[in-house]
Amino acid sequence: MGAAGTGPPYNLHMATSTLAAARAQAAGRAGGRRRTWGTRGSRVLFVVAAMVLLLCTGAAQQPGLRVEQVAGSRAFPLTDWLLARLAERSERIALGLLGARPVPTPDDRANAAAYFAARPADRAPLADGAELALERSVAGILRDEGLTRAAPWTAWNGGPDSGQMLFPPVSFTFTAPPEVLIVSRRDRIEVVQSALLRPGLTDADAERLEASTDALGYVSLVVPIGGLATYPTMVLETNRPVDAAVAVTHEWLHGYLFFSPLGLRYWSSQEARMINETTAEMLSWELGPRAARDLGLDTAPPPRPATPQPSMVQFRTMMRETRVQFDGLLRAGKLDEADTYLQARRLDFVAAGWQMRKLNQAYFAFFGSYGDAAAGVNPIPRQLGWLRAASGSPVEFLRRVGQLTSAADLARAVGE
Repeated sequence: MGAAGTGPPYNLHMATSTLAAARAQAAGRAGGRRRTWGTRGSRVLFVVAAMVLLLCTGAAQQPGLRVEQVAGSRAFPLTDWLLARLAERSERIALGLLGARPVPTPDDRANAAAYFAARPADRAPLADGAELALERSVAGILRDEGLTRAAPWTAWNGGPDSGQMLFPPVSFTFTAPPEVLIVSRRDRIEVVQSALLRPGLTDADAERLEASTDALGYVSLVVPIGGLATYPTMVLETNRPVDAAVAVTHEWLHGYLFFSPLGLRYWSSQEARMINETTAEMLSWELGPRAARDLGLDTAPPPRPATPQPSMVQFRTMMRETRVQFDGLLRAGKLDEADTYLQARRLDFVAAGWQMRKLNQAYFAFFGSYGDAAAGVNPIPRQLGWLRAASGSPVEFLRRVGQLTSAADLARAVGE
């Protein structure tokens, strides 16, 4: 989850009706094919439903804070959204588990090209074909890299337990992702809770929600995101095909890492969250463009803007200076002075050409999770770069990273 198209597991307890809804929809769409994969398909759908339950387990509630109540009518209806998407895609997800390496077809290439060539207002009827094309292409790259797991159903059916499946199957939908209310402690930069919000909030809406949360003794920020690792995942509608392929890959990597010690620590450790997000960002840009090229899509960098833009180098320098000074004030317990300092620094950023509605602990807690972002000031990105260079393949890198649960683990892994 994040501005760069990133996404963690989210807080939702799925009922067993998920499986029933998925099976009912699959029966209606599969028709006569039900006999072909009936028993095995039921097992697959059970696995998928269990995966959804796991992926949607989030952070524990903090005493005295019920952020969902603060969100109220602005809360995003995640349960309804997930049930509807699972019902629509149950057969496709099951086939993604059962099938061999998918190969994009000429129709896939044509569908993807048509979607990205269309105006945003005209894309809705083209989305399903483009989504399927990207799912197949990304899944093919992931399988080529060996990011598969032993399939249990070969043993169930009496065959040798040697089959491989891509788990979770690649499944996403283009959408306007929710916004997120990020809540941090005031004396420490740490995400203690978050809530999904309906997209399209105004600044005034965001300010009201933040004020209600802050009145409970926390510091909060409403932020837009580029994607979310629900299942199926949400990916922001975009004009650049490579951004879409990278986002699909990024969100899938969160699902893959969820079934590891690192993934299970996502909500309980800021360090684990940063390692997770930075890993997904690194590998998604390594693998995602390959999926776009397989579909014949444009992977060129964006054109230079016609008008001068504020310097990213200046922004990164200013943000790192801000973070270092702010961390020092927090360590000294000077909370009021720290808040005053950030208010002044926000005005400095605005004067330098960067629009920034609010700068606070929640800002750093969210954007600092992405190791290459200017809001992060620690060695994790550099160390992960070394670990990737020392790993022969993406799958080896992920297996090593998946066993890490803290910055100290990572430092030991690279000999620091």
